Amino acid sequence: MDMANAAHEAPVVNAMHEIPLELVQPPARQVRLWIDPHSVAIKELAASIRSHGLLNPLSVFAEHGFYRIIAGERRYHAARLAGLETVSCLVHPAPRTESELWELQLVENVQREDLSPIEEGTAYRELNERLGLTLDVIGERVGKSKSYISRAISIARLPEDIKLTVVRSQEEGRAAIPFEHLSELSSVHDPSAQRRLLQRIIEFRPTVRELRAELRANENDDRKRGREGWSSTKFSDPEGQFFAMLHFKKKNITPDDIERAAQKILDDARRARMRGGAGGAGSS
Repeated sequence: MDMANAAHEAPVVNAMHEIPLELVQPPARQVRLWIDPHSVAIKELAASIRSHGLLNPLSVFAEHGFYRIIAGERRYHAARLAGLETVSCLVHPAPRTESELWELQLVENVQREDLSPIEEGTAYRELNERLGLTLDVIGERVGKSKSYISRAISIARLPEDIKLTVVRSQEEGRAAIPFEHLSELSSVHDPSAQRRLLQRIIEFRPTVRELRAELRANENDDRKRGREGWSSTKFSDPEGQFFAMLHFKKKNITPDDIERAAQKILDDARRARMRGGAGGAGSS
């Protein structure tokens, strides 16, 4: 393509073009929840582009003399940060409807495994609730089972602050929280319990099996404490070295109750050490 006339020529669709970065624009409505152009993840991608070039093209369509991104917004921001003047783009035919555009964006991103589970679930939810596609149809379009689509939509229904925490955690360079973990998180109905569990997932990275075992144990404990009038409080070490929870057989816990319980645990641990034991009492 002639760079001087790139903004005015009708591009050949379903073909690769080298397009000036200044003519490329982010999607007007995107499947991603949050992109920080200055995040650690974008900076790392920009460094890779400087060293190896842009390995995967952007997916775009022509719109009013510019090129609107369908998929590849992270690569677009990284390419700008890397100082590229042009980028490789696969130009698609312009979508005719909002539904067609949304579906195209979703399929492109899912096929590239370029979305977090929350972003993926949010897109499925939009297709289902806003555009009226059934779970079966969505599954056929993206090559996923109906049950997977249903679980993804449940993840998308997590409270907004939880979803933002998960997405930002990944954008800030932390390891992504897997789909299965978020699916288990979405099965918890109490938002406060969800937030506590999310912090535990971020800090301790339990396996799915460990997470499910903990959820079952918590459910059993909750049922027991609910019958007997129990209440609880928890402690999480800021350095991530331990996590502890105390259960009290009373409804209202005071600071004195916590102090007495902590002192008893300390005393029991000291007695166990004097006897040559390995740890403290109260391990049940």
